[in-house]
Amino acid sequence: MSIGYNIKRLRSNYGLSQKDLAIIAGVKDKTVSAWENDRIDPRMGAIQKIADHFGIKKSDIIEMPTSTDNTESTFFTTEDETELVKLYRGLDDVNKNFVKSLAIKLNYAQNVVVSAAIGGGNSLGGEYDGIKQINIACGRRPVAERI
Repeated sequence: MSIGYNIKRLRSNYGLSQKDLAIIAGVKDKTVSAWENDRIDPRMGAIQKIADHFGIKKSDIIEMPTSTDNTESTFFTTEDETELVKLYRGLDDVNKNFVKSLAIKLNYAQNVVVSAAIGGGNSLGGEYDGIKQINIACGRRPVAERI
């Protein structure tokens, strides 16, 4: 795999456009396209900016992955993500299912809050209501309702 392939996969994994990555790297979006198509290699300064932004090592971008199972999900993980995977693997099946369910609910609630904020912010009625929505999505009543 090439550096261009790694950059494209990293960008795609995070749902970024070439323009988004260009802003992160401090280059033009046409430059990102040239990287991804292996027309030019990125300078180390740009690779460092990308690595810093995503909390990964430069070698994760410039070297071929050394994963033993060769799955894409093992590439570009931060230290926090690696720690979460280790903790998750120590759980029994019941707790793994609970963690998965909770993560799905939190992700959904986060997207609802972010969408509302982008759409004008009034649909949830402010920051407290955003927190309230997350609590509701996770099956918890907000503190104010518990009193």
